[in-house]
Amino acid sequence: MSAQQRQVVAAVAQAWGDLAARREQLAGLRDQLENEEQAFHGSRIEERIGLRNTIDVLNAEQEFQSTKSALAQAFHDEYLNRVNLLAAMGLLQAELLEPNIQPYRPEQNLQRRTLLLRAMPWISLVRVLDSIGAPRLAAGRIPRDAAELQRPPTTSVMPPAPPWSDLAKYLTDPAGS
Repeated sequence: MSAQQRQVVAAVAQAWGDLAARREQLAGLRDQLENEEQAFHGSRIEERIGLRNTIDVLNAEQEFQSTKSALAQAFHDEYLNRVNLLAAMGLLQAELLEPNIQPYRPEQNLQRRTLLLRAMPWISLVRVLDSIGAPRLAAGRIPRDAAELQRPPTTSVMPPAPPWSDLAKYLTDPAGS
């Protein structure tokens, strides 16, 4: 395995590990947010009946709001780690990041341009002139496929990607706090 292949494998393995860690952190923050929300609402109820003072309620609310902020940052970091993994794999394409996007297809544009160029009479002369100084490609040489590279070892199963609708759900405050 060449040095470049080792670097690519190491970059993919590092990006995979970072993404798995971010997704685990995201799952932990979701659970923490639910617990903080229950604690905050419980503190408000206890404050109404006289078991807690205002400082306790404000501390609970501050912890709840800071967990919301940390969750939003974790969503951001997870998305960036997802992009970094795709970039390390060489698959950074718009349709993999956003399935609803209409990507630019260079093949279709090339076909349209080729049909336009074939109609011009001097194209064959230009091709002959271009081929005079062009290097010859080895016919028997087959480029190495990316599938031949060794896959990084997986120690655990990757948690699923969080939907962005979850972020809006977590950041809205239905209680009006």
